Amino acid sequence: MTELADRTVILILQELAEDLQRPAAALEVTSEDEARLVLRALLDGYADGDPRTAQDAPPLPRSAAEAIGAGRRLLAAAQRDEDAGPVARALTQDPPADDQLSVEAAAAVVVVLAAMIAFLQTKVSIKIQRDADGTKVEFELLKRASSDSLLRTLARLMADILRGSGGQGPGPV
Repeated sequence: MTELADRTVILILQELAEDLQRPAAALEVTSEDEARLVLRALLDGYADGDPRTAQDAPPLPRSAAEAIGAGRRLLAAAQRDEDAGPVARALTQDPPADDQLSVEAAAAVVVVLAAMIAFLQTKVSIKIQRDADGTKVEFELLKRASSDSLLRTLARLMADILRGSGGQGPGPV
């Protein structure tokens, strides 16, 4: 992953997010703030006492440098994943042309957050409920698996990606 230029990583993640997005899921997360809300809900709600996700939950990326580091780790994890792997590997082997997609360095944070959400949506359906009491995030499994087990695994993987120890963490989810 280090051989890819930063801009190429962002272009790959932008295309990966678009390719992984399910049509029905595309409307659920509509802003950077909602993406942050979903990721924070996953990290906080499914830590289950795991100190790697609960006590020292990593901050979500705010700068392009933080986003690119997390993006490289996300891309490495996506390549190993049974659902995202074929698309991630194909995009890494044949990255989008630099003129094919336009992305500014400042948009790196948004692209990485969108790719993280798209990756999660290969495993869970994300429901955002907005009402007078605020906004609530719910996760519903797409595959048969132990709900808490899969969500804890996803929370650990996202925490590792954000913290800098991802990419070599859990195998296929």
